[in-house]
Amino acid sequence: MRVLQMNGVLDRCKGIILGEFSDCGSEFTYENVETMIRQLVEPYGIPMLCGFPAGHGDVNLPLVMGAPVTIDVRSDGATLTFNIDGEQRDIATSAVIASPTPLANRMQLAGKVL
Repeated sequence: MRVLQMNGVLDRCKGIILGEFSDCGSEFTYENVETMIRQLVEPYGIPMLCGFPAGHGDVNLPLVMGAPVTIDVRSDGATLTFNIDGEQRDIATSAVIASPTPLANRMQLAGKVL
């Protein structure tokens, strides 16, 4: 993050999406990874979505690389809206986290047709 900060990337950043972090160890001087990143980006006023179910967890939703995305972060959850070939696809974290999403739904959210 410091490299991004020093190179002016955070000045242009409009939002940050963090996945789930596990087994990160305790070598940090911070409580956790999310706290560390939040403290670094706080002066920039960048909205940050933490714990998005992407990666290696039980619920693994795609992040559509290259697709324009709108992030709506609120205290009760967040919504990502991807624009995939002119079509809007919404992912509300509150609904996704509440129950595991079947593969067919994950593929549809990613814009894939089965």
